[in-house]
Amino acid sequence: MTPCCICRGNTYSTLYTGVRDFFEQVPGTWNLVVCEQCGLVQLDPMPTGVEIAGFYAHDYVTHAEVPKLAATETQPLKEKLKVWQHTSSYKRRYLFYLDDCEPGAVLEVGCGNGANLLRLQDRGWDVWGTEPDGDAAAQAGQAIGPDRIFCGNIEHCPYPVDKFDAVLMIHVLEHVEQPEAFLRACWRHLRPGGRGVVITPNVSSLWHALFGRTWFSMSPPYHVRLFSPRNLPRLVAASGLDDAATYTEMSHSTYTLQQSLQVTFAKRTGPDFTTSPWRQAIVGILQILGLGVSQLLPMRGEECIVLGTKPG
Repeated sequence: MTPCCICRGNTYSTLYTGVRDFFEQVPGTWNLVVCEQCGLVQLDPMPTGVEIAGFYAHDYVTHAEVPKLAATETQPLKEKLKVWQHTSSYKRRYLFYLDDCEPGAVLEVGCGNGANLLRLQDRGWDVWGTEPDGDAAAQAGQAIGPDRIFCGNIEHCPYPVDKFDAVLMIHVLEHVEQPEAFLRACWRHLRPGGRGVVITPNVSSLWHALFGRTWFSMSPPYHVRLFSPRNLPRLVAASGLDDAATYTEMSHSTYTLQQSLQVTFAKRTGPDFTTSPWRQAIVGILQILGLGVSQLLPMRGEECIVLGTKPG
């Protein structure tokens, strides 16, 4: 096995064996190992870039229809009653940790169907995106304008160097074969003093501890690596950003919780687990309990977030 991409260690222990694709799209099983020095989790064997590109079926989550309601429009009452949506941390995450920045030019790398960019555009940001998947890029182009979406890998992106006030990666890094090189390619387009934002599943999360091998955010083979507050800041710093601040977040984990329950009890993904009111109540109660625990254990949130500044 090749050395760890973060600490360069070469000692691993087995975490899980024989895990299947939760979406039931890619045949086969996968093993996951953990670096004994820094805690990075990865597939073993590690798939190649060509193999990773072949994993994505046409109904992968980034291909969903872009919501038609703008972010400022009225939400249904049942959504307003979700207590975690009234926390300050939820509101920061809702705007991708740009809530304290003046709107400027923002690039989302791996923008999927453009839903995140639409949210920021509604708040005055000049939005641009890259997306390697043609179907998802087409949807993003319909949402915010085809001239603002580059369909391809960030390494080949034609946007100017040092152009953007913020560069975002929302649940992208876990899909990447060479994460440090990928981050460096992203930061090329960030202006000096601009903010880089990386959000990824937290392998040290409470839901992982609870669900184990049926934790939905593990999602092999799509997620080839899983990071934590122990190692992600080190990777972001090595890729060229300064002043890294690290957080974890639990308030946006409802989908992961629902799907983890689905995989655990029904052994497949889908909407079935939440079709009855009592099952919806279970999800709500667990979410509230998870929020409480994450206040006591602040590095156990479902998402790991690192913010950094480009020097210069």
